[in-house]
Amino acid sequence: MAAAGDLPGAPSGVAAAGDLPGAPVRLEEREGREERGGREGREGRAGLSLETREAPDRPAGPRRRRWALAAVRAAGSLAALALLAFLFRRADLGRVRALIAAAPWLLATPLFYLGVLACDALGWRRLVMGAERPVSFWRLLEVRTAAESLGLSLPSGGVLAEGMAVYLLRRVCGVRPGLAVASLAARRFFIFFSFGLVLAASAAAGYSLLGAISPRVIGRGGLEWAVPLAAAFMLLVAFGLRIALLGGELAGRMFRGLSVLPIAALRHWLERRADSFSEVDRQVEASLRGRRGGPVLTTLCYLGIWISETCETWFILTLLGAGLSWRTVFCFDPLLTLTRGLAFFTPSGLGVQDLGYHAFLKGLGVAQAINVWGAFVLVKRGKEIFWIIIGYLLLARHAWRPSVGAGEGPGPAGNA
Repeated sequence: MAAAGDLPGAPSGVAAAGDLPGAPVRLEEREGREERGGREGREGRAGLSLETREAPDRPAGPRRRRWALAAVRAAGSLAALALLAFLFRRADLGRVRALIAAAPWLLATPLFYLGVLACDALGWRRLVMGAERPVSFWRLLEVRTAAESLGLSLPSGGVLAEGMAVYLLRRVCGVRPGLAVASLAARRFFIFFSFGLVLAASAAAGYSLLGAISPRVIGRGGLEWAVPLAAAFMLLVAFGLRIALLGGELAGRMFRGLSVLPIAALRHWLERRADSFSEVDRQVEASLRGRRGGPVLTTLCYLGIWISETCETWFILTLLGAGLSWRTVFCFDPLLTLTRGLAFFTPSGLGVQDLGYHAFLKGLGVAQAINVWGAFVLVKRGKEIFWIIIGYLLLARHAWRPSVGAGEGPGPAGNA
């Protein structure tokens, strides 16, 4: 017979038969039942906590997104390389070699990119000077060259290049991280603003020419409107960025963005110097406003970047016998520079920008356009490989060299 406490519906307070008055009391049995119940409860709780600990803590979503983004970049790079290889198959490689061999002055092509780096370093130095004491131009040029090697050689390398620039500014120039981030943010505004001005000038100079060759370049009309629309877009982005920099919380966003970069040394370095990012907003304002006449001179420095790139394109095409004037090259080269920046999934816009040069050379009626294009691409990409090698050598040098801030005295910008 079941005890009263085991019957369905019986309240838990009802005693069992052995506990009723007059029944034989078995204290050992009661204690045994309580001990078994307590042990089972503890085991159940232990199993639940073990299952909780074994459950995955991190969702698989971010990991899948990273792999998907890497797959998109790889697929884009492979597609661009396949397109490049297809176009080279149509070229006469013997004629391409002859065009390059007949122009020994093409060896001077890397000097134009040195002009690009020098103009950038001059403008960057003015931004650092606007917020604090000046740093050496030659050291800034070294930092710019080393960081640019990442931007030229890797998909989405511009992000890694900026993170490396913050690190190298401290290591090479002794610039505090807060000032480094502020100068890079201000530099981005001047890059966008100066490029917008160049696109506007290109649109004014080449409106009629682009309208005439549009059907041969893109298969339809409307190319003459692409450049002014791009100029308006870049100027809007530049002024929107300026408003955000002068009135927003830059420090936290920039610090979080740099902290997620896949560079362990950079992340550890940022963690040690998190406090120095607190003055970034003030330094951004000082960099953007500068001294009297400072923004105008800084804009001129960054305009020199785009003028140097156009001069490089014209120089190469002239030596290869394309027969294009500087104004003609200026009508389309800034637009192709924009396509290079938009093709972030390939290193240096590989394949995308090259296809654009082929379309314009063919549309402009250049004799042996495919062969001139092949020689042009080899020279231009060879120049980039040259500067990539220089940049990586500088990175290797600074990996083994003591930093400026490692000595007894403070660096040019003070202690971090």
